[in-house]
Amino acid sequence: MVFALGAGLTTLVRPHLVQTMFCSRSAGHLNGRIARQQQLARAAGPLAVAWLAGSVGYGTVFMVIGGTFAVMALATQAALAWSQRLEFEKETKVSSDRASENHRSRESGLALNGEQ
Repeated sequence: MVFALGAGLTTLVRPHLVQTMFCSRSAGHLNGRIARQQQLARAAGPLAVAWLAGSVGYGTVFMVIGGTFAVMALATQAALAWSQRLEFEKETKVSSDRASENHRSRESGLALNGEQ
Protein backbone atom coordinates (compact mmCIF):
# COMPACT_ATOMS: atom_id res chain seq x y z
CA MET A 1 0.00 0.00 0.00
CA VAL A 2 2.76 2.46 0.91
CA PHE A 3 4.66 1.67 -2.30
CA ALA A 4 1.54 2.24 -4.36
CA LEU A 5 0.92 5.58 -2.66
CA GLY A 6 4.48 6.74 -3.37
CA ALA A 7 4.36 5.54 -6.97
CA GLY A 8 1.03 7.28 -7.51
CA LEU A 9 2.30 10.55 -6.07
CA THR A 10 5.40 10.35 -8.22
CA THR A 11 3.27 9.86 -11.29
CA LEU A 12 1.24 12.97 -10.47
CA VAL A 13 4.01 15.24 -9.20
CA ARG A 14 6.78 14.53 -11.73
CA PRO A 15 5.13 16.27 -14.74
CA HIS A 16 4.20 19.27 -12.61
CA LEU A 17 7.73 19.65 -11.22
CA VAL A 18 9.34 19.25 -14.63
CA GLN A 19 7.06 21.88 -16.15
CA THR A 20 7.58 24.23 -13.19
CA MET A 21 11.36 23.86 -13.06
CA PHE A 22 12.01 23.87 -16.80
CA CYS A 23 10.30 25.54 -19.72
CA SER A 24 6.93 24.25 -20.88
CA ARG A 25 8.20 23.71 -24.40
CA SER A 26 10.60 20.89 -23.49
CA ALA A 27 8.66 19.52 -20.50
CA GLY A 28 7.30 16.50 -22.38
CA HIS A 29 10.72 15.43 -23.60
CA LEU A 30 12.32 15.85 -20.17
CA ASN A 31 9.45 14.10 -18.42
CA GLY A 32 9.85 11.13 -20.77
CA ARG A 33 13.58 10.92 -20.11
CA ILE A 34 13.06 11.06 -16.35
CA ALA A 35 10.27 8.46 -16.52
CA ARG A 36 12.52 6.07 -18.49
CA GLN A 37 15.27 6.27 -15.88
CA GLN A 38 12.73 5.87 -13.10
CA GLN A 39 11.28 2.71 -14.67
CA LEU A 40 14.73 1.23 -15.23
CA ALA A 41 15.60 1.86 -11.58
CA ARG A 42 12.33 0.28 -10.45
CA ALA A 43 13.08 -2.80 -12.54
CA ALA A 44 16.76 -3.08 -11.59
CA GLY A 45 16.29 -2.35 -7.88
CA PRO A 46 14.81 -5.69 -6.79
CA LEU A 47 17.32 -7.62 -8.91
CA ALA A 48 20.25 -5.71 -7.41
CA VAL A 49 18.97 -6.18 -3.85
CA ALA A 50 18.40 -9.92 -4.39
CA TRP A 51 21.90 -10.32 -5.83
CA LEU A 52 23.47 -8.30 -3.02
CA ALA A 53 21.48 -10.15 -0.34
CA GLY A 54 22.66 -13.46 -1.79
CA SER A 55 26.24 -12.24 -1.51
CA VAL A 56 26.33 -10.50 1.89
CA GLY A 57 22.98 -11.25 3.56
CA TYR A 58 19.74 -9.37 4.07
CA GLY A 59 20.85 -7.71 7.32
CA THR A 60 23.68 -5.91 5.57
CA VAL A 61 21.44 -4.96 2.65
CA PHE A 62 18.83 -3.45 4.98
CA MET A 63 21.52 -1.51 6.85
CA VAL A 64 22.85 -0.11 3.56
CA ILE A 65 19.34 0.86 2.44
CA GLY A 66 18.60 2.48 5.82
CA GLY A 67 21.90 4.36 5.75
CA THR A 68 21.23 5.54 2.23
CA PHE A 69 17.78 6.82 3.20
CA ALA A 70 19.24 8.62 6.23
CA VAL A 71 21.93 10.32 4.12
CA MET A 72 19.37 11.29 1.47
CA ALA A 73 17.05 12.72 4.14
CA LEU A 74 19.87 14.87 5.54
CA ALA A 75 20.94 15.96 2.05
CA THR A 76 17.36 16.88 1.17
CA GLN A 77 16.98 18.89 4.38
CA ALA A 78 20.23 20.74 3.66
CA ALA A 79 19.20 21.41 0.05
CA LEU A 80 15.81 22.78 1.14
CA ALA A 81 17.42 25.04 3.74
CA TRP A 82 19.91 26.30 1.15
CA SER A 83 17.12 26.91 -1.37
CA GLN A 84 15.04 28.82 1.17
CA ARG A 85 18.06 30.93 2.14
CA LEU A 86 18.71 31.80 -1.51
CA GLU A 87 15.05 32.71 -2.03
CA PHE A 88 15.10 34.89 1.12
CA GLU A 89 18.28 36.65 -0.03
CA LYS A 90 16.74 37.26 -3.46
CA GLU A 91 13.55 38.70 -1.93
CA THR A 92 15.57 40.84 0.45
CA LYS A 93 17.70 42.20 -2.41
CA VAL A 94 14.61 42.98 -4.51
CA SER A 95 12.88 44.80 -1.64
CA SER A 96 16.07 46.71 -0.77
CA ASP A 97 16.49 47.70 -4.45
CA ARG A 98 12.90 48.94 -4.51
CA ALA A 99 13.42 50.91 -1.29
CA SER A 100 16.57 52.59 -2.59
CA GLU A 101 14.82 53.33 -5.89
CA ASN A 102 11.90 54.93 -4.03
CA HIS A 103 14.34 56.92 -1.91
CA ARG A 104 16.19 58.18 -5.01
CA SER A 105 12.96 59.12 -6.75
CA ARG A 106 11.81 61.05 -3.67
CA GLU A 107 15.17 62.85 -3.50
CA SER A 108 15.05 63.73 -7.18
CA GLY A 109 11.45 64.92 -6.82
CA LEU A 110 12.45 67.15 -3.89
CA ALA A 111 15.41 68.52 -5.85
CA LEU A 112 13.18 69.30 -8.84
CA ASN A 113 10.75 71.15 -6.57
CA GLY A 114 13.59 73.09 -4.94
CA GLU A 115 12.96 71.52 -1.54
CA GLN A 116 15.64 69.83 0.58
